[in-house]
Amino acid sequence: MSRTNPNSAQARITQKPSMTVVIVAGVLGALAAGAYILQVRAAVNASKVETFTVYTTKHAFEPGETVKSIEKDLVARQYPEDLRESMSDAITSDQLGRYLGTSVLHQPIATNGLLTHSAYTPTESSAINLIREGRRMMALSVDRDAVPPILRPGNTVDVSLVVASGGQKMQSMLVIERVKVLAVGTQTAASRDSRTRSFSTVSIEVTPEEFGYITTIDAMRGKTPFTLAVRNATDSTRQISGGGVNPELLDALGIEHDLE
Repeated sequence: MSRTNPNSAQARITQKPSMTVVIVAGVLGALAAGAYILQVRAAVNASKVETFTVYTTKHAFEPGETVKSIEKDLVARQYPEDLRESMSDAITSDQLGRYLGTSVLHQPIATNGLLTHSAYTPTESSAINLIREGRRMMALSVDRDAVPPILRPGNTVDVSLVVASGGQKMQSMLVIERVKVLAVGTQTAASRDSRTRSFSTVSIEVTPEEFGYITTIDAMRGKTPFTLAVRNATDSTRQISGGGVNPELLDALGIEHDLE
């Protein structure tokens, strides 16, 4: 007849509760760790501050120069959203595309200087300084509803005018092409509230000869405004073979000329 060892039985009794405790403790520990992680994530998310992006320059810029790319010219910087109103002159990430690679600066910017709308806004003297030697700045009355909203100083444009050709048939004809815009209305940048301003004049750079012909065309156009088409600055194609003012337009208007 076998006898039960009281010590081994007691051992089995004590082992079972200890395994249960370990398992329960492990489950509770995992739950506690998960809850802690969730609390930490919630705290991190609650501490996040909404920001907006502005830009400072990597090097100095002078009037007449163009900011060409973020990589070469700018450093992106984030500021808390509650500072946006006080920094309304700063060009933000959603506004930068209007200026990058096309618009020219009218004010100097030092290294690490903030890129602002004001830097693109002309003064009377800054616009004059952009005129190249041997050229002239002249203003054209344009159809404000037909001007591309992206138009900025520094852009290259073609100028057209609707005229009556043979048989009094109205048609649009090129006046001059591939000319540089020096000023748009009284500003060279969008207003600080980011809305496009309305304007009825655009100033372009021309030669003295072109100035004379276009002035005569302007006197004969009546109430018909000039229209502008923006082109890529690298586009060198021409429709006017000899460049300058379109001789066919001068012929249609009966203006004497020696252009071919």
